Amino acid sequence: TEEDKDVAIAFQGAADLGDNGGSGDFSTSYAVNASSTLLIVSVRGPTTSGAENVYTMTYNSVVCTKLITATGTDIAARYQYFYYLLNPSTGSNTLSITQTGSGSSPYIIVGAADYSGVGALDATGAPDHISSTSLTSSLTTVADNSWVTMISVCNGSGPPAAGSGATRRAFGVTFADWAIFDSNAPVSPAAAYSMTDTLGSANLIINMMASFSPVSIPSAEILMGQAVM
Repeated sequence: TEEDKDVAIAFQGAADLGDNGGSGDFSTSYAVNASSTLLIVSVRGPTTSGAENVYTMTYNSVVCTKLITATGTDIAARYQYFYYLLNPSTGSNTLSITQTGSGSSPYIIVGAADYSGVGALDATGAPDHISSTSLTSSLTTVADNSWVTMISVCNGSGPPAAGSGATRRAFGVTFADWAIFDSNAPVSPAAAYSMTDTLGSANLIINMMASFSPVSIPSAEILMGQAVM
């Protein structure tokens, strides 16, 4: 009996997309690989000493989903967000972020990464934080062969570097205060997966994790393909 087959997830690209200069909206171009089916975006906002602004993010005019928010209760110096978009337009397109509100020092600091073979969101973890030189965070996947991703931010001594279980894909150059990581391999079978990120010296770190499951090819399509061959 033929079983459904998972497509292998793979990292395709990532970049530091810069910032808005400290005020106003943000807009830049980002090129999604022709085979990619997932776009994840790291966004740092205003300082947590003031109000949280309201953001709308689009990629090629399609609204992205805000998945995780880290606020002042997570001891971050700035509000931090994890956005994603399934089946984004491929090629170079505009990533736009508009903000409304009265947040203090309303920077929009952005990084992005894209992956192929992703079919759906798998699991999401709550923000994890510590004041130290490293932080190990864990997320339990649900579907077999899912990949785990992590956005990490810090208040200094960065950017966060990869420790055990983590592969760094992009980091903030100007402020050295964020990085995007992933597991660089499927988690199989589904299980708890841990990643560690490190700093040059003790400071505040916050991690936000999410896993994504692969596209699954139905067994009927596999049999049809074999029949054609």
